[in-house]
Parts: sequence; structure tokens; C-alpha cells
Amino acid sequence: MDRPARRSGPALRESPVPTHRWEVDGETVTVEVHGHGRHLIVLEAGLGNCRTSWDVLVPYLLEREGPAATVVTYDRPGAGLSPAARRETTVEAMAHRLAGLVDQAATDTADDGRVNGAGPGARIVLAGHSLGGLITRCALPLLLQRGLGEQIAGLVLLDPTTETADAYGDPDYYRRFGQLLAAQQQLARLAPLRRWATTARRRDVPPATGEAMIREDFTPSRIARARREHAALRDAVPRLRRDPPVPPACPVVVLSAGHATKAAAPFRADVVAHQRAYADSLPCGRFESLPSGHFVHVQRAATVAAAITGLLI
Repeated sequence: MDRPARRSGPALRESPVPTHRWEVDGETVTVEVHGHGRHLIVLEAGLGNCRTSWDVLVPYLLEREGPAATVVTYDRPGAGLSPAARRETTVEAMAHRLAGLVDQAATDTADDGRVNGAGPGARIVLAGHSLGGLITRCALPLLLQRGLGEQIAGLVLLDPTTETADAYGDPDYYRRFGQLLAAQQQLARLAPLRRWATTARRRDVPPATGEAMIREDFTPSRIARARREHAALRDAVPRLRRDPPVPPACPVVVLSAGHATKAAAPFRADVVAHQRAYADSLPCGRFESLPSGHFVHVQRAATVAAAITGLLI
């Protein structure tokens, strides 16, 4: 049974967490490396989120029994502590960047603290939340092209964006979600409103993480980046429906949120049906609905950690 998130493991932001700047696919990204394990876990955040969104989950990944792993989190360009993107924001660009980051983490054995043990021959698990789940799927064929296919132990997709769902082809969905992001961007211009607007989200995370989210994520420039990612999803869906990413041959675990917000409720059943259908279409796919909201890795961190580390056993 999962423990309450606020008491789970050490709160990562209560003391300084070392960060590194990596040059990946023509962009500079801020990276955090946790642990010293032989194997590698790379976490891809959802739309509008960055490395701090994984703070509750990371201690569970480091504490669990079984093969030790190095855990890598990062900020996409324009998110968190990463500089603004130099290139256009597209799903394809985000997938190429993730593939480059995984390649670098899996093969760079320099002793400068960037990788901390993962190297040639390490087994790799990729976990992606929401839009990050779609990015992860799109990155997998690129990793196969880079010769890392045999090292991929599996994917864990956390309430992932599934491009076949009706909502992602509906202009009204993008209009309504775009209006929400625009409103958040306005709220982010004033510090008291920033704090008020993030109250619900901060209830589930350690206080230090909540403060980092206000400071790094909920700013006008960072929400502008989220709006560009939202537009990138809209633009990518027609192509992905015509030419979807190559189905993974490795194990894939899809963990779906069993609870929906009032705004998401009208199209939630269809989204879940497509998440389940995707898992069922794979030779080694598994679908599970969790009693959780969209941020399953925060509200059900122990269960998510078990799914991720279980792929390394």
C-alpha cells in the first residue's frame, strides 16, 4: 500500500540537489542524476512539468529492493532551470532529445558525476507521464537506431497521452485546454496569485518541492513553453495517427488514472479505453487502472516505483 506522498522518503529539495548542464541534440538541458546503480531509469515529464514533478517518486526508486539503478530527471528546454529552446517545439524534436539524453546517460562513463555508474551494457527503463508517455513512445525507435535496443528493459507509461483518443483530434479540446493555460499564464504574473493557483497541486508534494514548482514551473515564460508543447501535440496527432511509432517489442506497462477531474470527465472514458487498447495491442503490454488522479507517480508512488524497478529484475 502506498504511503502518503508527503511522508515518502527524503524530500529531495530540502537540501541542494546537484544539477548538470548537458548539450543534447543541439539544446542545453538541466539534468539531475540520483543514485549510483548499474542500471538506468530515465523519467520524461508531462506537459508543463519538469524534473521536480518526479520528486516524490525518486526516493521510492532508490529505496526499493532489487537491482540498483541510476535515476535521471531533466528539464526540457524552456522548463525548470533549462534555457529557452533554440529550435521549434515539436513532438519529434522532444523525442529526438530524449533519445539523445538516454544515449548519453547510457554510454558516457566520465567520472564527473553526470552518470554515476550507468554505462555500456546497462539495462534501461524509460518512464513517461502524460505527454511524456507519448514522447517516450516516439523516442524508442530512435534508440533502436542508436543500437540501444537490447538494453531497453521496458517502458512504463503513466496516464499517457494516446493520440488515437477522440479528444486529441477535437479542436474544442485544444481550445478549452489552451484557454486554461492562457489563464494560468496571467495568474503567474503576480506572486500571490501564483501561490493561490498552485495550492491544490502542492498538497501532494513535500513543501520544498512545492516552492521549487512555484519558482521554476509556474512563471509566465514556463507556461508559454507549456502552450507551445500543447500546440506541438495538436500538430503531431494527424501524422501520428497516419504513421504511429513502431510498437515496442519490450515489456510496456500502462498505469492509468482511475479518477478524473470535472473538466476531464466528459472524455475520460474514451481516453482510458484507448490506453487499454494500446497496451492490449502489444506482445508484452500490461494495463492497470490505479485509484489516483492524473499524477499517478505522485499519488501512487510506491506502485509506480514497483512497476519501473520490476522491469529490471
